Amino acid sequence: MASESNKKKGVLHVFGIEKRDDRNEPGKTFNIWTRIGTAFVNEDESINLKLSYVPLGPDVTIQVRKPDDRGRGAEEQPGGDQPAA
Repeated sequence: MASESNKKKGVLHVFGIEKRDDRNEPGKTFNIWTRIGTAFVNEDESINLKLSYVPLGPDVTIQVRKPDDRGRGAEEQPGGDQPAA
């Protein structure tokens, strides 16, 4: 059986990243990050995805990231890609 620390290393966050046009500044775009699920790395290095929803649209990228020490994804970290307000 895997130890608790090994289980933590095998948990990843899944995000939908949507590119949007900035209405205030024509020609500029920004990204909206939405956490859409969790991924689990198996012992054989395969990955299982548990998604809350699947984003539809041509401008959405699905990205899997390691959480930081506090369980946050990159978009929630200071200096990360922040969604526009």
